[in-house]
Amino acid sequence: MSSIEFIKHEYYKKWLIKRLLDKTPLIEFLSHNFLKHENFIVGELRGYTVVVGIDWQKHQDRYGYYYQVLFDPFINGRMLNLKECKSFQEEIIKNKLNFNLNSIDKFYGKRKVFLRKEHKDILSDIYDTIEWLMLRNFKPISFIEWIDSFSKASRHSETFYTK
Repeated sequence: MSSIEFIKHEYYKKWLIKRLLDKTPLIEFLSHNFLKHENFIVGELRGYTVVVGIDWQKHQDRYGYYYQVLFDPFINGRMLNLKECKSFQEEIIKNKLNFNLNSIDKFYGKRKVFLRKEHKDILSDIYDTIEWLMLRNFKPISFIEWIDSFSKASRHSETFYTK
């Protein structure tokens, strides 16, 4: 990695992400009692924790925007299994959503497409995702519980892959 690439990855990206969180359409989430963190904004809508932010991986030349709605991966005392996750992914792929073990996210990869979206359009996408989760009885989870769910999920990974 050259010195210029190192500076870009270590300093410029972090600086730019912090600046972009203070611009439209992300800044409007703060009016919904969302809180700004270093590289994302987190809040609650209809009881579900929602993360909105900027994704800029080291291997990518450009950044993209995303939202993520968090949910509890344990239903009736057991963790979701791989077959269920694949089934849910097939249901939501048409809406360009991604089903993960404990969240649903949408990535707005093209910066210009996202910047043309208004705050209300993004909120509409998020509310549609929450509605989908509610119809399937997925329970909300707090941000801290969500982080803790990763260690719980790793203890149940054999269940995930075998059933």
